[in-house]
Amino acid sequence: MSAIVMPIRVLVAALAAFLGATLLVQYVAPSTRGAAPARSRPAPGSAAGLVQHGTGVLSAYRDLGSVTRGQVSLVLTMRTRRFSSRSKGSMLHVDPFRSRYAPSAHSLRRVERYLRLRGLGVAPQLDGAWLLVRGAVDRVDRIFHIDVHRYGRRHLPAFESSSPGTVPTDIRGMVSGAGRISTMPIRTDIVPAGGFSPSGIQAAYDITPLINQGIDGRGQTVVFVEIDGLDGASLKAYAARFHLPPFHITVHGPAFQPGDEATMDVEVVHAIAPMAKLVVYNIPGNTSNAEWDSRTAQMISHVSGDVISESVGLCESDWSAADLRALQLAYVKADLSGEAPFASTGDNGAFGCIQNGQVPSTSNLGIQVPAGCPGVTAVGGTRLSVTSSGSWFDETAWEDPIETGGSGGGPSIFFKQPGWQKAPGVAAQDILNNPSHGRMVPDVSADADNASGMDINLTGGRSEGGGTSQAAPIWAAITALADEYLGSHHHAPVGWMNPALYHLASTKQPFPPFHDVVTGTNLNYPAATGYDMATGLGSPDAYNLARDLLHYSPAHP
Repeated sequence: MSAIVMPIRVLVAALAAFLGATLLVQYVAPSTRGAAPARSRPAPGSAAGLVQHGTGVLSAYRDLGSVTRGQVSLVLTMRTRRFSSRSKGSMLHVDPFRSRYAPSAHSLRRVERYLRLRGLGVAPQLDGAWLLVRGAVDRVDRIFHIDVHRYGRRHLPAFESSSPGTVPTDIRGMVSGAGRISTMPIRTDIVPAGGFSPSGIQAAYDITPLINQGIDGRGQTVVFVEIDGLDGASLKAYAARFHLPPFHITVHGPAFQPGDEATMDVEVVHAIAPMAKLVVYNIPGNTSNAEWDSRTAQMISHVSGDVISESVGLCESDWSAADLRALQLAYVKADLSGEAPFASTGDNGAFGCIQNGQVPSTSNLGIQVPAGCPGVTAVGGTRLSVTSSGSWFDETAWEDPIETGGSGGGPSIFFKQPGWQKAPGVAAQDILNNPSHGRMVPDVSADADNASGMDINLTGGRSEGGGTSQAAPIWAAITALADEYLGSHHHAPVGWMNPALYHLASTKQPFPPFHDVVTGTNLNYPAATGYDMATGLGSPDAYNLARDLLHYSPAHP
């Protein structure tokens, strides 16, 4: 195996990354003197270029203006020259690194003096192989003609110059080129191997502060609508593996063979709200639409003030107008009874009406019901990533083009846009993608990509969850915790969430309740700032949401 040698430019780049904002200036053979060139336009690959052209991950950043104060580092890389020796013995007294990479003492003193006279600090590095130069950004700008801006994306502010700097004429013979100052963050997101554990998903969505206050779902009920059965062995193994309380579940309706859907749903809620009461209503998946309406109405009549999680759906255009009206009336009753229905938007992206084996086309664009009913909070999907400490880092819209998979979303062809569906971004979606002003879904979103799913137990053993069938119970469980939190402050549960969610998104809140997902698509509709039909208003910051609802609830009984 041959030895691996790190080029000096790689070593310098590593140091630059470590030091933070870094300007790279390479020392080479003398060049021709001349006037400093005009400042160039933002490079397409730079943050400024990505922001300006609206492409790539960094298109989510916005330019916060010029930087006038602060510190930067300037790394001066010295010339490489050949090392030769007349005798083998003389090499014992020579530092080969210094001999090969250090500049002449005269050149080094001249560059140091030039920078120090202009108020910059200079510190020789590695026997003078390069200089580390520190100074105020505005001073560096005057010397090297660098226009440094701040870029902001949520909690990730960064600095970058819009273009490479220019070397002053007086030292251009020794320093031929100036690089770009940049602290644009390198993605260090982490998806835990095997998926998110209960404590992992709690940390990612800021649920942990509620758990630490004893808010664990006690006194709350989450109701599930399922079309397959629970696997008792998997549930027992899941609770034991994560040291959770045993599952206590009440089941209504016909007995089903154990399946993965129902098992995953209750495990997700149990991971987040381990003390909540769990109630399952089984409805045969092969019933007619009318029968489904009837069984849904019966279920809603049997619960009051509870949170409902549904991970089922059928293409909206497969329902008749009468069946859709009947289903919506059932959810109106649920809303008026103080219940909080959540439903997944489906796992085929914007192609909610596609059938197995079909090629995606405009003919099978569509949304699914019951998520499309205005009385339901529709939950889309994201890909979640966290920092090395486990806290939320970033999310993108969930999409899987190869499998025609992704976050369900789009406009309804039956339900009109409700009056409460107002928030930043809604009007833009109406203009671009919703000319008929139908009810748009999703309302919110949560982790749904199998690549970032939850660590669960299914009939086949340990597995990783995914799909909007995972996202809906995440929101249901967080809502149960929020209701308990409200109760601990002597407030009533918030009940039906849609008016509250859009109000919080439309007005400045003490605590930001959503992570605005601004990258990715659902195979047709792109994520965007504010509301979009790939991820809705965004994913939850549970603790912030609960605290904002504490202020919202008394004013909106």
